[in-house]
Amino acid sequence: MLRVDVQLRLGTLDLAVALQAEHGEVVAVLGPNGAGKTTLLRAIAGLTPIDSGSVVLDNAVLEDTATRTYVPTERRPIGVVFQSYLLFPHLTVIDNIAFGLRARGRGDTARAVALTWLERMELAAYADAKPAALSGGQAQRVALARALATDPKLLLLDEPLAALDASARVNVRRDLKRDLAQFEGVRILVTHDPLEAIALADRLAAALALRRGSRRGESDARARERWSHRDRGWRHADRDGRGGRRGVRRHPPPQRGALSIATRRDAAQCVVWSDHLARSAG
Repeated sequence: MLRVDVQLRLGTLDLAVALQAEHGEVVAVLGPNGAGKTTLLRAIAGLTPIDSGSVVLDNAVLEDTATRTYVPTERRPIGVVFQSYLLFPHLTVIDNIAFGLRARGRGDTARAVALTWLERMELAAYADAKPAALSGGQAQRVALARALATDPKLLLLDEPLAALDASARVNVRRDLKRDLAQFEGVRILVTHDPLEAIALADRLAAALALRRGSRRGESDARARERWSHRDRGWRHADRDGRGGRRGVRRHPPPQRGALSIATRRDAAQCVVWSDHLARSAG
């Protein structure tokens, strides 16, 4: 199980997140640019410092500001698929997949494990190719194989289909859904696309970032309602909470597994809710 309870400030964004996810579960964090989705993933992975809170995975504390515990990113059992995939252009496909294994001292088996993942991804013919020779969908699968090759307990995916054109997304989405189903650990993905969230996830945690006073004379409540309806039809489920730290306005305590995001009153605000998806689109 993943348990995240972190607070951090990055620029004008105050991010307060309480999130739980079980093994075998795919949780999608849905929201537009600027809602803090990528910042959340980076905080979980240890790539962005947190101001306070903790990250716990299978009862192992990866970070806890109260006890000054911090496990470096490279030692966390986490695989990350970045939005632009970040394949090493000077390495072959098989060496890209083997990179994490070699970095963790498993160089003697790295190539064999990488080849096994290439075969699972049906990309064995591209083992000695460079990333520039791959299509967008192939690059996405190589990035996924590289993340999974180290046998992580948690998989983080940052807008996994955003780099693809519309014509490729349907097939790649189907393949990604199949690949994710074969991973038994915790899976967290962030996206701005509701269709992608519905197609890939078991549970949805949504965060809609707003700018205070979006229209002259418009109340905060009206702005939240207007933006929630604008966000591709997702239902509005925002309520005002009480208090908060450092002038932060919080939403009510979330249900188990929900995402709670708070922001400074003079910066952005968020509409937040969590829901289980009854069925997934193909």
